[in-house]
Amino acid sequence: MQETGNDAFNPVNDDAKRIADKIMRGRQRVAAQHAAEDGGSTLTRYLSILAVGLNMELDAISKLTLFQLYDLIERYMLNSAWDVYVKQRLAGAQDIQEPENWMKPIH
Repeated sequence: MQETGNDAFNPVNDDAKRIADKIMRGRQRVAAQHAAEDGGSTLTRYLSILAVGLNMELDAISKLTLFQLYDLIERYMLNSAWDVYVKQRLAGAQDIQEPENWMKPIH
């Protein structure tokens, strides 16, 4: 069995063809998994992040308007950065940059 530059196989007999087909099916599965990971919806990702981060039901979050969703994700990200900063300071870190105040006006 030989592999050409375009990842196609040239099997020399039936056994080699079965193996080549199995390898190609495996490659297609991996490609599909990568596409799902990389090409997922930003909106879906935001819903999931907020559901976990805010301990809210996904159904409740999915009923928000886009404005409410983006407002909530922005506030959550500011709060998370502030929380990490406070934890670093409590652990003794000194030369770290203070993040934006998470309660600042965002509109």
